This record gives sequence, C-alpha cells and structure tokens, in this order.
Amino acid sequence: MQHSSNIAVSSAPPYPKIKNYSSTPDPSFIQNHANYLMETTNCPHFGMYNPYNSTSFYNLTTPLNIQYLDGSAYSGFYGTDDVYFADTKISEVQFGLNVETDKEWGTLGIGFGSNENTAQDGLKEYDNFPKKLKREAIIKKQVFSIYAPYNSAPQSLIFG
Repeated sequence: MQHSSNIAVSSAPPYPKIKNYSSTPDPSFIQNHANYLMETTNCPHFGMYNPYNSTSFYNLTTPLNIQYLDGSAYSGFYGTDDVYFADTKISEVQFGLNVETDKEWGTLGIGFGSNENTAQDGLKEYDNFPKKLKREAIIKKQVFSIYAPYNSAPQSLIFG
C-alpha cells in the first residue's frame, strides 16, 4: 500500500518527498484489495534524497540491510539529517539511506522501535520518526493513524 506525503529531508532544496510509509499489510490484504492499490510511480518524479547536497547529513556508517515480507529489499547505511514536516524542523532524524533497492520509492519507518532493522540486527534501537516527534515535544503521544479510503479521496497520515 502506498501513500505520499510532503516530508522534506535535507538542508538544501529541492527537498525530496517520501512516497511510501513502511506500513506493509500482510500478503492476504494485498490480494483481497489489489484493485484499490496505487500504481507504482518512479521516484525521480517525487525528488530523490542525495546526502551530498545536504550540509546537515551525517553518515553513521552502520550498514542497512532490510527484506520485507513482499520480497522487496533495501541495502545501504544509516545516517542522520534534518527533516522538515509542514513548518517544523526536526534536527538529526536517523534513517536508512537505501543505495541498492528493487523498489522505485522510499520508505519511512514509523513502526515500533523493536521492529526496526537495527534492533533486529542486535544494534542499538534508535528514535524513528514518530518517536523523535514525541521526544522533541512536537506531538503529545507516540501514535499515528493512516487514513486510506478506497476511493479517490486524499489519504492522510496523522501523528500524535
């Protein structure tokens, strides 16, 4: 299931937009709702993140290797950068930078920290996006909701 958002990452415009949240439904959901899913769209249309264009990116040199239940895979490394969400700047948000993938969109990890790839690899759990929003007092509770109607109505991702 794909959702798009105006989340900007990097210190330098043009800011890329995140295309897909990592809220992957189980395969039976995909089979039963295939007629309602969006077509895949090429990432360059939404902007691509380039750490070399950002003065605030920091490479943590921690390897990233993820494989999801749908068979998609990502590899690269973890880093931090500033994220702009609406009119709010969130400094030093940690994320995985995918340098090798078979998908055409990015993924924003918003699930439980214990399910994050670093925790599964025995590395230190980090503050993903919702946890960072809570820690920075941008939201009151570390919760989110995805509103995804099965028609052409706009989809929403609500935090806090």
